[in-house]
Amino acid sequence: GVEHQLNDELALRAGWNWGNSPIDSDNTFANTLFPGTTEHHFTLGSTYAMDAFEFGVSGYMTLKNTQTDGGSGGGYSRMGKGTWISHRQYGGQLSAKYNF
Repeated sequence: GVEHQLNDELALRAGWNWGNSPIDSDNTFANTLFPGTTEHHFTLGSTYAMDAFEFGVSGYMTLKNTQTDGGSGGGYSRMGKGTWISHRQYGGQLSAKYNF
């Protein structure tokens, strides 16, 4: 990620994270209730400081990732051959902070 202090009041941020899916493809069927397979996460945010107050906004998104069980794993995998799961996320937040 990167942060750029545009001026004394405004900071801008952007980030990217990549990680392998925590679910192996030969365990897709056994994990159909937990489809957290996203691998790329992107974030944007900023903070505006005004005297003792700080206001922030940020957002994130993940790219859609689809995973299919080829049936090459254990018993669950063979039973669920062809099972697929797909996942993507979007979110954001607003914040306010007062420095005493």
